[in-house]
Amino acid sequence: MNKVAHNTCLTFSNFHYCNALLYGAPEVTLDKLQRAQNNLARVVTCSARRSSAKPLLESLHWLPVRQRCIYKLATLTYKVQSTATPAYLHPLLIPHAPAHSLRSGSAKRLIIPRT
Repeated sequence: MNKVAHNTCLTFSNFHYCNALLYGAPEVTLDKLQRAQNNLARVVTCSARRSSAKPLLESLHWLPVRQRCIYKLATLTYKVQSTATPAYLHPLLIPHAPAHSLRSGSAKRLIIPRT
C-alpha cells in the first residue's frame, strides 16, 4: 500500500468516527467537514480538483455529512431501544405516552428532553 492510499484510509476512518455526536453541531463545523469529505472523495476517485463532489459521493455510496450524522444517531437510538445496550444510554430514552388514545399511539416514539 502506497503512502497516499494509507493516509486516505486513516483519514476516512477518522472522518466517520463518532458522527452521531455531531448532531446539532454549528453549521460552520459541518461545512468544514463537508469540504473535507468532498476533497476525500476526489482523492479516492482520482478526480479533478474542481469536479463536483455530489456525483462522487453518490458513486462511492457516501452520505453527505449532515445526513450521515442523522443516520448514525437514528441507528444508535434504534440499537439502544431494541437491545438496551449500551446500558448507560438506555435510561436516557424516554418513551412517549400520548395523553389521549390516538391511531398513532402504537408507534414507538421518544420524548426529547429539554435542556
